[in-house]
Amino acid sequence: MISIVVFAVFSLLSVVFADAAPRSRDSPPNTVYRAYFVKDITGWVRFSSLFGYVLVRLNIDDLPRTGGPFDYDVSRDAVPPSNECSAVSSVLDPYHGDPDARRDALKPVGDLSGKHGQMRGRSYRWVYIDPYLSTNSHNPAYVGNRGLVVHTPRLGNIACANIEFVPNLKAPVPGIGGGGGGAGGAGGAGGAEDAGKAEVIDGVTEIVGDYYAHETVDLAHLSAELPEIYAQETGRP
Repeated sequence: MISIVVFAVFSLLSVVFADAAPRSRDSPPNTVYRAYFVKDITGWVRFSSLFGYVLVRLNIDDLPRTGGPFDYDVSRDAVPPSNECSAVSSVLDPYHGDPDARRDALKPVGDLSGKHGQMRGRSYRWVYIDPYLSTNSHNPAYVGNRGLVVHTPRLGNIACANIEFVPNLKAPVPGIGGGGGGAGGAGGAGGAEDAGKAEVIDGVTEIVGDYYAHETVDLAHLSAELPEIYAQETGRP
């Protein structure tokens, strides 16, 4: 009985002391990163800038016939040179999140399936904005040069790939204006990457890059435009 009470107290403390992740609107224009899977499963997960936020697009095939649904997350470090998925580090979690938290801001930044849903079926397609990730290397939530891991409690880590910068590929923003600037460099957009500044907008802390300091962006409006982005990129409604 005592052990149950102690466990409950520590669980409560972990929620109390978890930091809410700030929203990040500092991803340099036209920066694109991608995890490309060629073993065990095939396909890719792409992270691109969308008015400073990160647009995540999944195009995955050959998931196992059994054992799903599948979790996936961004790891703290890159996949080791051995390419052993079992040796990949823990989830990216700079703000000490709680995977069982109800609010996305209180979950580990890299816990993508925890925030946006698990992969289901043998093929999985999805697109969403994750406002807590960044393609800015100055940001603790930077996705570049880290691993992306697909896993289940029963099967463990079933696939992994490094998230790498994709040169000369512009971020997709059909239907809602351009992303600004040309194709970025590995560290940012044409070397113009900045550390960003913390602002409180409608009670929410947001890290805003210089590119977007004078813009007001409605995250809900951007999210509403995603079906059009998905349709134009895939040819599917």
